[in-house]
Amino acid sequence: MSRYIITGGKTLCGEVSIRGAKNASFKQIIASMLSDKTTQLSNIPQISDVRITQSIAESLGSQISPIGEHSLEITTKKLFSSTVPHGTGEKSRASFMFAAPLLLRTGVATIPTPGGDKLGARPLDRLFDCFHKMGITTKITDDTIHFSASKIKPTVFSFPKPSHTVTEVLIMISTLVKGQTILNNSSLEPEINDLIVMLNSMGAKIYRDPKLPQTIIIDGVDSLNGTTHQVIADRNETVTFACAALLTKGSINILRTDPKIVATFLETLSTMGAKIVSGKDEVTVSWDKPLKSI
Repeated sequence: MSRYIITGGKTLCGEVSIRGAKNASFKQIIASMLSDKTTQLSNIPQISDVRITQSIAESLGSQISPIGEHSLEITTKKLFSSTVPHGTGEKSRASFMFAAPLLLRTGVATIPTPGGDKLGARPLDRLFDCFHKMGITTKITDDTIHFSASKIKPTVFSFPKPSHTVTEVLIMISTLVKGQTILNNSSLEPEINDLIVMLNSMGAKIYRDPKLPQTIIIDGVDSLNGTTHQVIADRNETVTFACAALLTKGSINILRTDPKIVATFLETLSTMGAKIVSGKDEVTVSWDKPLKSI
């Protein structure tokens, strides 16, 4: 088992560049498979979730080539299989997201029972409920989930509780379903908005209701193009380095991030006494005086 040994007691100062968001990058690789055209994704972090997703996509028929250190070119002319392989598929809970391109392009999808991190129960039942309304049949065995559909229908679905990843799966699959699908009480995470930006650049028609931002409306289109898209910055990394600066009474200039996606967090730090200087694609967080509770 690997471990980290941390020797503390030092002030952290300097600058750091933020990687692309974990919870956007590997999902956008899957989204690229909705089209048979070429997509280029930049700002891809070199993490296990990306490597696992790439391996699964290639096993299904995608051709993926690195462009430099943090970009990928993805083309999925044809899917050779509708089954996510055991082994790799069990390593990530996101493996069930492959159901979207597989169902849309082959009519069936077989997914290993998801694995991944152990952060408590995940809301796959909400996915199954919405799939049922869309005409998708779900069959579950001990180690496999099998989806099938002769025709996928648009629907109106209200989440009993918002779900980040399930919202993204339903957005992806609805982009190519004729008619209008409405998702109520959907998640508000910036990674979802980034997926919407990417899909719209491919030709999708997706938007949030201006008066009810938790309502996402998808008007299905006939096909999607490829695109060039830069993955949003990882807000968790941004928050981590901001806290590290304050905990060590230091100052860190955080580059290649969007302060707007962590605006509430930065406002809270400022109220506590931290010095915050925001730019277009960067933010500097500095310890200025003892922080106060609020």
